[in-house]
Amino acid sequence: PGETEADFEETLSLVREVRYHSAYSFAYSERVGTRALRIEPSVPEAERFERLRTLQAVQDEITKSWLDSMVGQTFDVMIEGPSRTDPTRSTGRTGQNRPVHVDGRLEPGTLLPVRVAEACNHSLFGVPASAVDPS
Repeated sequence: PGETEADFEETLSLVREVRYHSAYSFAYSERVGTRALRIEPSVPEAERFERLRTLQAVQDEITKSWLDSMVGQTFDVMIEGPSRTDPTRSTGRTGQNRPVHVDGRLEPGTLLPVRVAEACNHSLFGVPASAVDPS
């Protein structure tokens, strides 16, 4: 609640240096019955959300850069089931827990070598490695 602008800049610096693959972040919210409610001065709500947007934008750039570096690589993907957003695709995860979308309805539990064709904002799109032209 008492984060200064300098504190926030240190957070941004750390995120840029460490380059987390992803992060869950939320704006501080005051809760009745907590000591934090009594800390003064408290960052105004509008500033909390602006800092959150800034932090998430920095993290999104890092995440996208990391995902972009995976294009062209092949990973074993464990299919979990149909995509939540596209019924013509299946979704699975790499051994590093990164979501990968693949065309077609594949059986959950299928372990499939997938070549990454495209990096999305928070996931990957790939094709079965057996379908990739070796030339």
